[in-house]
Amino acid sequence: MKHLITRAKVLLLIHFSLWFTNLSAQTNITTTIGSYNSSTCAVGDTIVLPVSINMAPGISVGAIALTIDFDNTKLLCIPTATNSGVYATQVNPMVAAGFLSNVTFFSNQNPNPPYSASTRNQFRAVWFNLVPVAFNGLMFNLRFVVLSTGSSTVKWDLATPGNCEYADELADLISNCDFTDGNITCGSAGIGPCAPLNASITPSGPTTFCQGDSVTLEAYISAGLTYQWRNNGTNIPGATNATFVASNTGSYSVLITDGSTCSSLLAPVPVTTIFNSINNNLFPTDTLLHCGDSLVLDAGTGYT
Repeated sequence: MKHLITRAKVLLLIHFSLWFTNLSAQTNITTTIGSYNSSTCAVGDTIVLPVSINMAPGISVGAIALTIDFDNTKLLCIPTATNSGVYATQVNPMVAAGFLSNVTFFSNQNPNPPYSASTRNQFRAVWFNLVPVAFNGLMFNLRFVVLSTGSSTVKWDLATPGNCEYADELADLISNCDFTDGNITCGSAGIGPCAPLNASITPSGPTTFCQGDSVTLEAYISAGLTYQWRNNGTNIPGATNATFVASNTGSYSVLITDGSTCSSLLAPVPVTTIFNSINNNLFPTDTLLHCGDSLVLDAGTGYT
């Protein structure tokens, strides 16, 4: 009897060890960036890539941090049509409330080939809720304008700690998460279903002016087009008309979209604002800049 009990304990321990091994090896969450491949795709086309998620049974998340790298010489990630500061579209209802996203350039990230420091842009998204959720399927969509034909990887930043991870309701990281990269392959150069606009931004007057003045910048105007103005590469909230009044120094460009499939980024126009810079005491080496109708300089009595 004693040997039977001992044998039963050993079998139980082996069974538990196998169960624990299988549990620890289980992939808890798989997150996948979709891919796009078209021989008729051309520069200026807008490509939609889905980002999907698959959670294992019993897994739920209370926090999400995601970072996706892309080549800014080949792709331009564009925001939603209704909010110039939001880049994730069709966000899953389970995480839509409080889901934040942006696109920017960071110089302090760990290397993530094939990108170089100058060609690497990042899409970032975060979400947090005290009540954990479990869901599968589409998490959100990303939209890219094609800047150059050929193949381009859209890749998770797994090289930088903390950039791609999930946590549970206790803020503990969820282990065994897989992240699958995507790819965009856009046909050969030439005329495709979408050709970029042969247009430029037209200023209404001088682009260098005094503080308090402004210049109106006008884009190509045609029915069915939508506009998003930018300053130094950053979207200007609410600047969605064919014209924009610039009153601050910067490099102004505009993204023009025809429906939801064809976009063109017009070349930037530099604008410079001059500020008054008159010192109380003028010296021969001073540079005198003045904005206004006239300026009277008085050296004082007894001086020439």
